[in-house]
Amino acid sequence: PGGVCDQVFGADARVNGDSAIVAKVEELADGGSRMIKYCAGGGVIPSPRDTLSLEFDPESARAIVTVAHARGLRVAAHAQGSRAITVAVTAGVESIEHGGWIDSTAAALMAARGTVLVPTLYRLDWLIQQADSLKQTAQATRLRETRKEVFARVSRAARLGVPIVFGTDATVIPHGINAREFRALVEIGLTPIEAIRAATIRAAALLDVKDIGTLEAG
Repeated sequence: PGGVCDQVFGADARVNGDSAIVAKVEELADGGSRMIKYCAGGGVIPSPRDTLSLEFDPESARAIVTVAHARGLRVAAHAQGSRAITVAVTAGVESIEHGGWIDSTAAALMAARGTVLVPTLYRLDWLIQQADSLKQTAQATRLRETRKEVFARVSRAARLGVPIVFGTDATVIPHGINAREFRALVEIGLTPIEAIRAATIRAAALLDVKDIGTLEAG
């Protein structure tokens, strides 16, 4: 309650306590959900205050992952800072969404475990463009500073071996311009073909979707 997803999406999946966590994940699984995503910690736009932000302690994070995995569902965690990332990765999530304030320690843990980072970078450029168009100079300046830090941190994570998968955080950006994320992935150091793989075969593998993601004979 009161966390970032509660603020953004309302009370549809608000939980408080491990028994409520188990019941909610089971409810979602029984209702046909194909993946569980939870808010581990950090705001919509990353910032230094996200470094220690944490919405679910290690025991609660493990409860989410354990129940989801028992139902055959993969788990993604919205996490911006190192503390939330570390707790989520240790709990066994398949992916970290955003990870804008990732540090070297969290990146090394992700690389060692093969946990995927979905960095959603272009959305920062989109927000800067919107701030500029509305003449919100102070907001645009803050966003540019955030962009510089986030791109540097995600670039370092990629160099440390963290697997990167293409994602856009659409509806923050309009559907239809999603492909602009490719340019952002190349900017952080992926080669063009690595960026394409991040959006195709690696994305399919993360989602455990079969017979999609490659062009093959036959």
